[in-house]
Amino acid sequence: MLTSLTESGAFSLLNKVYSFEELDQLRSTELFYCPACRQSVELKLGTVKRYHFAHRKKTACHYEVEPESERHLLGKQQLFDRLKQEGEAELEPYLPEIRQRPDMMLTFNKKKYAIEYQCSSIPHEQVIRRSRGYQSLKIEPVWILGSNQLHRTGASEYRLNAFHWFFIKNFPYSSLPYLLYYCPENKQLLRLSGFFPISKQIFHAKAEVMELSMDSLAPHKCSAPSGYPVSWLQSKVLKYRKYPPSKQVTSLQKVLYLKKRLPLSLIPPIVFMPAQFDFAIETEPYVWKTWLLLWAETRPGFSKQEVVRYFSFLESEGHIKRRSLQTISPSIEEILYELGNRLMQAGFLTWTEKNNIYTLAPIRWSSKITDVLHEDCEFFRLISALEHNL
Repeated sequence: MLTSLTESGAFSLLNKVYSFEELDQLRSTELFYCPACRQSVELKLGTVKRYHFAHRKKTACHYEVEPESERHLLGKQQLFDRLKQEGEAELEPYLPEIRQRPDMMLTFNKKKYAIEYQCSSIPHEQVIRRSRGYQSLKIEPVWILGSNQLHRTGASEYRLNAFHWFFIKNFPYSSLPYLLYYCPENKQLLRLSGFFPISKQIFHAKAEVMELSMDSLAPHKCSAPSGYPVSWLQSKVLKYRKYPPSKQVTSLQKVLYLKKRLPLSLIPPIVFMPAQFDFAIETEPYVWKTWLLLWAETRPGFSKQEVVRYFSFLESEGHIKRRSLQTISPSIEEILYELGNRLMQAGFLTWTEKNNIYTLAPIRWSSKITDVLHEDCEFFRLISALEHNL
């Protein structure tokens, strides 16, 4: 903590630049208390972490707070120093109605924001509880992750686990998500958006270094679309063909072998068609799209309602799992509508307005890897051309 209470009122370590001697003298004459639980706290003046307050050992505080790292203390100080220029700012204000204490509170354009800088992993229940607490007071929570939580696995490729998705925000008037990260060493705010998955945790995403301002923390307009990562996806599909995952989806593999006498590594490239809302499904994109393809091939045509019902059936059977999102999540209808549009643009699907029926074009299945690799090349050439013409 960077703030406390004294006998004479609130005290902040950011009021001015204090020397060690000043603070050492102060702690010999003053008693400091936690603003939340009112218990005595210690003023720590070590050489590893910046000066801060901490609860004494074996004391219980109803204000939930994890141990603060040097990264968290430094980042919080930098964020506060910059954001107080944007509007009326308070450092670590205690909100007795919900017994919570955000890292900082900012009033900007007559709206209140609770800024939380999160460097350590915490239970997702705590994230939900804190966010809902702020929202109950009509305060907008803004979560900023520490840069130590950013896991880059390649050029424009990132690993996101279930923990990260609880900090997702949506662009205004949109179901499209973004994440915020702050690096105190570089004093940089990073926004990650345009998420396209290839597996449950690996995503292609657009990273932007943003100016540290409320326009970046709470954008009033959607980011420009990043386009579909065709080259990246093609390289991932090629790797999948050569080195299929050792743990395949058993239930789908059984159905595929029964119907096609093929392994999952030889599925046709159509199931790798990227769509804008793929991020909303936790199941691997090629898995749930293969389920839909096998179903669609058995029908001369199908309506929007029928494919939505079948998707819901797959979900109820545990074959498809949607991602747990705390913000606006695309509906099944939106997810399938977006995918359907992509397939129609590529000529794999046609829509007859007269009877409101989709018709799937014949799809080639092959047991030869050379044929499948050739189909992959044709597929990615096609969607590259589509990207160029959009």
